[in-house]
Amino acid sequence: MAEHWRKAFDCAFLGSWAFNNPKKPILAVIESTDLEMVTGENGRQERCLVAHFAGGKLKPLILNRTNCKAISTVAGSCYREDWPGVAVLLTVQRVQAFGETVDAVRVKPERVCGHCEKRITGAGKMDAAGVAEWTKGAFGVTLCAACARERAGKNGEQGGGSETAD
Repeated sequence: MAEHWRKAFDCAFLGSWAFNNPKKPILAVIESTDLEMVTGENGRQERCLVAHFAGGKLKPLILNRTNCKAISTVAGSCYREDWPGVAVLLTVQRVQAFGETVDAVRVKPERVCGHCEKRITGAGKMDAAGVAEWTKGAFGVTLCAACARERAGKNGEQGGGSETAD
């Protein structure tokens, strides 16, 4: 398999070159977001918002405004303290930046299951946002209704009435 030239250089952050197949999104669950001092390629330091992902397999992602807006949509909250546990799909997209067209990592602005990667839809009396919010609170990660039922069964949890995501 061909390897992107950027992989030859040690980079502390996630970039489009990290995708083995740029056409296949990567599922990531946000573990935390932190303001960090980041040194750019030109040696200039800048304070940036950085997303760290659960599982330790992905490098952190420096968040720009576009990705923050997408995460806000997926999380149902503009407060970054509400973002841990939210599953996001990371994609590569061609964008205009710095006077040229480049590949960039983008967060897809749709709610996805942190287990099966399927789009979260409404279930019972809950809409997609309700299912995502309920499962994040109950299991610590956004899940679709089917995966929530499966996890509840494995954990021996019994939901009741209108609180369950089914």
